[in-house]
Amino acid sequence: MFAENLKESFENLIILDENGKSEISISVCVIQNDGSSKSAVFNAITLALLDAGVSMKDFLVSVTVGLD
Repeated sequence: MFAENLKESFENLIILDENGKSEISISVCVIQNDGSSKSAVFNAITLALLDAGVSMKDFLVSVTVGLD
């Protein structure tokens, strides 16, 4: 379910017309899960796409908040 959520989120952000016939493959390896890995994954993918020069409609930013 999380993989589908990631795919949907980034498919809606990437401008397909400007990226031609390119294939964008995203692989993430979570080394340690302290409870906020999903937010870290979203942020890491966004930064990697920006660094690679992939045209996007907007930036996806995620945060995790806990309350005791």
